[in-house]
Order: sequence, then C-alpha cells, then structure tokens
Amino acid sequence: MRIWQNAGWLIGGKSVNALLSLGYLALATRALGLEGFGQLALIVALGQGISQLVSFQTWQLVVQWGDDTKAGAALGFAIALDIASAAVGIALAGAAFLLLPSTFGVLSDLAWPAFLFCVVSMLTIRSTPIGILRLRDRFAHAAMADTLTPIIRLLGAIAAFLAGGGVVEFLAIWGVAEIVTAAAYWWFALKNYPPTAVPISMKAFPRKTPGSWTFVVSTSLTGSLGALSRQGMLILVGMFGGAAAAGIYRIAAQLGNALLKLAQSILRATYPELVRNDVRTHNSIGRIVGISSGLFAIAFLLALLLGGPAIRLLAGAQFSNAYLPMLILIAAAGCELIGASMEALLIARQRVTRNMLLRAVPLGLSLFALPMALNWQGVTGAALCIFAASATTLGAMSLETFRTNSPSD
Repeated sequence: MRIWQNAGWLIGGKSVNALLSLGYLALATRALGLEGFGQLALIVALGQGISQLVSFQTWQLVVQWGDDTKAGAALGFAIALDIASAAVGIALAGAAFLLLPSTFGVLSDLAWPAFLFCVVSMLTIRSTPIGILRLRDRFAHAAMADTLTPIIRLLGAIAAFLAGGGVVEFLAIWGVAEIVTAAAYWWFALKNYPPTAVPISMKAFPRKTPGSWTFVVSTSLTGSLGALSRQGMLILVGMFGGAAAAGIYRIAAQLGNALLKLAQSILRATYPELVRNDVRTHNSIGRIVGISSGLFAIAFLLALLLGGPAIRLLAGAQFSNAYLPMLILIAAAGCELIGASMEALLIARQRVTRNMLLRAVPLGLSLFALPMALNWQGVTGAALCIFAASATTLGAMSLETFRTNSPSD
C-alpha cells in the first residue's frame, strides 16, 4: 500500500509536469522554429547530460543508510559527493563549451549562454535532498518541488513567446526553473531532516561502512548510463545529424519520456520499501510488472492512434517526421517501465554492479551503431538503437531477477 501511495504522488506529479511540458514545448517550437528549437534542445541536453553523467545517485545512498546509526556520516558523504560532482561537471562543461560551436552546429554567440546553463545545471544537483524526502516518505513534497520546473518554464515561455524571445531567453527561463526547483527541494528536505552536526567528508563514512564506495560507484555508473541513453543520444544525433535532427528527436523523445518518467516513479517508490526488507513487497514485484505492462499497452495504443495529430498540434507540421521515432521511443520506454521494479529489487539487494553491467553492454553496442543507424534511417535509426538497448536490458534483467528471487539464491 505504501508503494502505491508513494508512486501515486510521483505519478501524479509527473502527469502534471507532462501536461505542462506540452504547453511550453509548443510555445518554444513555434517561437524558435526547427533549427532554433534544435539548438535549445542540444544545449539543455548538454547541461543536463553532464550533470547526470558526473553526479552520484546519492539519493540511493541516503535511503540505504540514512536511518541507521551512521545516518549523519552517510548524509555528509552524500553532500560531499554532490559538491565534488558539481566541480567536475563545471570543468567538463568548460571543455564542452569550447567545442560547442564546431561540434554541435550551435552558433558561436550561443556558446557563453550554453556554458552558463551548464554551470546552473551543475550547481542545482539535488540528489541528496531527493534522498532525504524519499527516506522520510515525503513523496508529496518531492512532487510539489518537481512541479515548479514546468510551471516556471510555461509561464516564462508564454512571456518569451509574446515578446519574441530567442534561444537565449528560453535558456534563461530554463535555468531559473532549475534554481527554484533545487531551492524548493532543499527547503522541504531541511524541514524533514533538521540540520545537525553533519561531517561533510568523503572519507568518514566509507571508513565505517565497507562496500559503500562499490555501492556508490555502481549506482552512479547506472545513472550515467541513463544519461547517455537520453541526453547523450540527443547530443550525438545533433552532432551527426545537425540541430534540425536534434529538434525532431527531442519532440519524439518528449512524448516517449512520459512512460520513462512513470518507470522512474515506480523505481523510486519501490526502492525504499525493498531496502526495508518487506517480504510482501518482494512478492508484489510480479503484480507491479503486470500493471506496468498494462499501462504500456494502453499508452502505446493511444500514441499509435493520436500521436500524429498530437505532434502536429504540439509542434507544427515541420516536426511530423517525429511520429515513427516517437512510437519506437515509447516502446523503449515501455521496456524501462516494465523493468523498473526489477531494477529496484536488484539495487536493494546490492546487486548494483550486475545491474550496471546489464545496462552498460547493450547501451555501448547501441551507441557504437548510432552513426550507421543515422545514415540508414536518420532519427528513426537513432530511436531503434535506444529500443534495442532497452529491450535487451529488460530481457537480461528479467533473467537476473528470476535467478535472484529463486529459493537457492
């Protein structure tokens, strides 16, 4: 019951966010056009991609150890990791900033705004407060904080559209939304976990907790793989196919991402319960998979029937080529949705390295095949690469979950 209550808050928040995102994307595509929207999508993907690539999944660390006798040290370790992630991310953003104009086809006068957006993305890493709220079962507070992002983007997009704003103005709005959302997360987190003497250190907690570095690195690599499959793929599409192709891929991915966010909600709601070693929760994995499969079937049918008109209504006829890639990306997100509870079980049982490998190998092969797929079928080929990786990972994860849950395990 607690899983579904928590998932309900997350899914409700994600649903509101998805509806609001359709509004601000419609305004952005019409204000910026195919090329301009592609540039905006590339810069946002670069900032968010670097942030996700370098950040540790400290929310899982906080949930795993935040309630035992070493809770303060675990929280200090998580904060230290977030600070280190921000520093490394800003350095990487600086390198990417130097390459932006020639590599991604972004105009040179957008390089500085692009770099500043990347810096904002690094400074607003919020994995630790997310972990605190999930540890305390404050999923409603997390949903409220998350909803601030699309609200600010929508209001800002309306203003920018009416004022005839360009890519820089939309980037500034996106950056303000990130700052406000991060501030809200920390405000809610501090309400639920009042600050005490927390030793911010990358050494104290690992000294007392064998295996903590292995857990942190493995979950971080798994998160990095997720960034590669989402933001990284969009960046590569832009690099090999140009800003216009990136814009089409972004619209296709936006509609497919609704299912992916649902998968993330199920993983985040399930994981704290699995950490608490509730046997009934373990037995509910099969039911969650069944419900997830049903949700995917309904979503895919709706996309098949309504996806084309939705794209034309959302972005205009110039983005109509996003229909087939959208269907393929929805199928890929469906694989993630079905496998979300399995992944939560593997991580809770500290099979994090194995879980990471189940994602790394298929994704690596897909990224290797991407240039050939783009030459073969354009954006549709890129979407097929993502689907192949997600489907293969789901199959491998199903086998591993069955083996992990077997009586001999």
